[in-house]
Amino acid sequence: AGLTLALSAGGDESGVGQAELAKSIRAAGGVVSNTVHKRVDLLVASARAVKRNTQAVRKARGKFRTPIVSPDFVIDSIAAGSKRDPALYAPTADRAARAAP
Repeated sequence: AGLTLALSAGGDESGVGQAELAKSIRAAGGVVSNTVHKRVDLLVASARAVKRNTQAVRKARGKFRTPIVSPDFVIDSIAAGSKRDPALYAPTADRAARAAP
């Protein structure tokens, strides 16, 4: 079974639009959710979305404790034909926020 992913990747630095990302996820057998909820496996968010602390990012961090990955996770996983390690794909701003005192 594929992963269920929510998207908050508007204005992304990877150059891949949200609609294109969703299409790629569906083509690879994944499910795209419009919102973050308990059955969402990962939130795909740009560093910009994390920095802006979008509603999806707040829900993922707070209520649902959903791991957050950059769009590169989707691109690299599809290219490799298998799920990459989500821990290696935290959006840059998310990593910086965790490192701050």
